[in-house]
Amino acid sequence: MAIRTSPLLREAMRLLPEKPLYSVLGKSGYQRGWQKAWSIHPSAYVGRLSKIDPTGSFMIGQNSYLDSSTQLISSDSSFSFVQDKCTFGDVIIGNNVKISKVVSLLPGMIIPDNTTISSNSELHQFLNSEKLFNSITIAESRATPIFILSTGRAGSTSFAHAFNNFTGYQGKHESIKALTMLGYLKEHHLALFSKYKSSLENRLKYAAHCVGQDIWVESDQRLYNLIPELHELFPQAQFIHCVRKEASFIGSAVKRGWYESNDIHHIWERFRPHPKVDEKDFSRWEEYTQEEKLSWYYHHNNNEIRAKLSRLIDSKNWIEVNLENPKKEKIISEFVNQQFRLPKMN
Repeated sequence: MAIRTSPLLREAMRLLPEKPLYSVLGKSGYQRGWQKAWSIHPSAYVGRLSKIDPTGSFMIGQNSYLDSSTQLISSDSSFSFVQDKCTFGDVIIGNNVKISKVVSLLPGMIIPDNTTISSNSELHQFLNSEKLFNSITIAESRATPIFILSTGRAGSTSFAHAFNNFTGYQGKHESIKALTMLGYLKEHHLALFSKYKSSLENRLKYAAHCVGQDIWVESDQRLYNLIPELHELFPQAQFIHCVRKEASFIGSAVKRGWYESNDIHHIWERFRPHPKVDEKDFSRWEEYTQEEKLSWYYHHNNNEIRAKLSRLIDSKNWIEVNLENPKKEKIISEFVNQQFRLPKMN
């Protein structure tokens, strides 16, 4: 098996005999860096000469077998609408799946339980079909989630890494790639979102299942309008709303080019929040400067989070933390009953 990111690991893998993948890379489906969105069941088997693109999200289910020379391309560099169906970047392989040599699995492919694939010509039926997600048995998880909500550029990466320092916690940053589209659909295409709501639920169940019995901490700016769905699936979940001063947020987002490009083929720009058709800002949106758009987003996002948390979540299960507050670590420590320290990431 060859993995492109590490020459040392690649050479080690070349010398190793074929063996279960987890015994080489570790049993944890979510680790660090490019492994954060991997979920490999301990009984899964991947041939040594298989090639895995490590930059995206993928799951390999129980007792599934990928023969030598299988290629798994999981990077989700684009989204598209195809025949009224959404394509997401994750590659999901169910349980008891058998895949023969020289088969290439592409982003968005979902292989149901008990499927055998012997050639690429058989794969077309597994692309662009979200209903296949319901054909995979995803066990219920006892993981207790903590969701970090923010505008982005407000310490979200640091929060995810901080929780990784606690025993029994798994902190992840933007690990469910499909939220990029699903949150946007809820805001602007509600009928289409309703059609794919089961996909959202399955992906959240999948993420929680990969954590096992640990406490799953998911930090993602795209969660801001999905609080009702999160609460429905995880009634005991806790929420931390991170807020940064508006001027500091805008300065950071400008440096990152938010709302600067009109390239609809860029994931973040294509699905970045904007006013709805019936809102007063919509008619003037294209005339707004980058800073004005960011100011709209800052207030829209934070107001949405506050309103949903206040209405839906018991007050003991959520807090709002100002990033500039010198007592923020003490406030979070008391909330999670752990000695919390926030590292500076970016």
